Amino acid sequence: MLQALVMVSFLAAFALTLAAPESPRAPASPDKASIFGSALLVPTPEGERARTELAIAGEIEKTLAAMPAVRKVRASVTMGTSCQAVLSISADASDAGIIEAAARMTVPALSGCATPPLLLLSSPPPRDDSLARPLPWPLALSLLSLGVCLGIIAERLRLRVHRNADDMR
Repeated sequence: MLQALVMVSFLAAFALTLAAPESPRAPASPDKASIFGSALLVPTPEGERARTELAIAGEIEKTLAAMPAVRKVRASVTMGTSCQAVLSISADASDAGIIEAAARMTVPALSGCATPPLLLLSSPPPRDDSLARPLPWPLALSLLSLGVCLGIIAERLRLRVHRNADDMR
């Protein structure tokens, strides 16, 4: 009887963890990488320029992300009659001067843009540990079932070890 109850609770917990609904997401808006990123497209001057811009932006992102003060970086480069670079960097406010100097040297070197890049520097919000999420109920139920199963196994092993030789059947 106890085994059946444990097995049913385990199966119910397993089924509930599989049935957790996912939050609906809005479809992503197309960007330059999703439109021109594939090299399988028929080469056009616009596509080649867009792929060049994507490659330069990727190199800028990799170079600036190598700095220990930078947490997150996103770059967008536009080549053409007026070359522009926009950088969105997440870092501590105390490191803003160092990051700005590095960005102002890196962007012209990699892109060839004579105009200084537009920097959008943001500090990450302070971590608030009071907003820690509780354990999801399907996981808690699964852990409870696992604990019950392990307790039964430990009890049976204890009984088997301490059983008398006369009780062997």
